[in-house]
Amino acid sequence: MKLFLSRNVPFNTVLSDDEGHARYAISSLGKYIPGATTISRVSSETEDEEGDNESLSGKGLLDKPTFRDDGGFATLHWKILNSTTLDYNCQVYEISSFLPRTNFLNNKRTFQGPDGVTYTWSIGGPTSCLHVQDENGVKRRVVRMQQRNIFTGKKPHLDIDPSVLHILDLIIITWVYMETKRRERN
Repeated sequence: MKLFLSRNVPFNTVLSDDEGHARYAISSLGKYIPGATTISRVSSETEDEEGDNESLSGKGLLDKPTFRDDGGFATLHWKILNSTTLDYNCQVYEISSFLPRTNFLNNKRTFQGPDGVTYTWSIGGPTSCLHVQDENGVKRRVVRMQQRNIFTGKKPHLDIDPSVLHILDLIIITWVYMETKRRERN
């Protein structure tokens, strides 16, 4: 699965799938340094209450769908002196415990999925990647941030392996944090 960024800014963008349907809206109050970033699931409203698409097509509503979000299922509260916090699943987590560092260089962080599997984000240079170790100890990349390519016209997007779609919300939350930090470093 690919999720395309509407803007090349991880804390102020809409992520859309291969078919152009918005899946996540990520918004921040700050333009360059966000104070809080809200992550929302987005669903397209293209049907009327009875589910009748025909009545909408005559009104031109199918050409320009409106979007409804869930009000935000996660919020990152960026801190300068203290650890950034995450509001998620009606709990508040410090990023330092939710997504702990795994090395001194601060370019790798891990999180545990609801399936008990540990996932590792690596940031460096022009991209960020999420890896998982399989039962044989082999490290496998499951998510990769592809940057905009001005020569080929490719839009920035996340390449997501189908095997991790069950934790897509966690991937998006942790990607927003890691990609924002990667860009701060570069």
